[in-house]
Amino acid sequence: VERRAALRRFIASQIVQRKAFLTVASSVALLVAAAAYFNSSEFNPNIRPLAAVLRSNFWLTIHVFAIIASYALGAIAWAVALTSLTAYIFGRYSANETPRSPLESTRLNAAKRRERRRAKKSGDANALDDNAYNATDDWEPAYSRRVSGIIATMIRSAVLFLTVGIILGARWADFSWGRFWSWDPKEVWALVTLLIYLVVLHVLKVKRCGRFGLAVGATLGALAIVMTWYGLSFVMGGGGRHSYAAGESNKVAVLYLLFAANLLWTFVATVRYQIAKAGRNLRNGKR
Repeated sequence: VERRAALRRFIASQIVQRKAFLTVASSVALLVAAAAYFNSSEFNPNIRPLAAVLRSNFWLTIHVFAIIASYALGAIAWAVALTSLTAYIFGRYSANETPRSPLESTRLNAAKRRERRRAKKSGDANALDDNAYNATDDWEPAYSRRVSGIIATMIRSAVLFLTVGIILGARWADFSWGRFWSWDPKEVWALVTLLIYLVVLHVLKVKRCGRFGLAVGATLGALAIVMTWYGLSFVMGGGGRHSYAAGESNKVAVLYLLFAANLLWTFVATVRYQIAKAGRNLRNGKR
């Protein structure tokens, strides 16, 4: 009985720690399910004969699964990033009126790295990656600090699945068409999406961006995913060897609106973040 009660408490604590991830993931799943249910002309429910190249259950299953999994992970990172950008716009920034000395910053960083290692060992998904962290980030909104670990984890996972999907797709292309790569629009945009995420992870690793840059990178990567999956097929007409996935869309305005809204939200968050950063530096006597 005690073990069961302890297990229930542990599960409940893990759910509370991951509430941001669970909320966003379930929302993304609900939106995808609604889009599949209320399908329009782009997602024709009528069963039609498959193209010859698609009549391979093995390659179709593993390649499409890897690609769709990467898109789903990117979508979760994007949704969490939007909530983080919202916190950057409307959230409260700490004043941090008294600047820390280099020795104080070093000690604080060391203490917080130890704290994060303990949090990771205990399974706290909200623990931020040490590479994205430094002692001057405490002034950012608390929510954005909490969810940065989720964004980083989702991007890393998306990179893994997208890399596997591209490699499997190249192997399938060689099996079906006799060449691994043909610079098809779908192939190129999948590679562009992967490169965007790799750039984000690289600048995070070398500490050239922090939590805010991570949220912006997740948003840009998600826009590349939308272009790869939907824009090429149903707005730009597909083309190339993936023309079987093309169609006509009556949702072009919706796509443009989605891009414009995301870019505008990112721009507003950037302005708000830079204003808060400049004000903090001014208060701390920095130039």
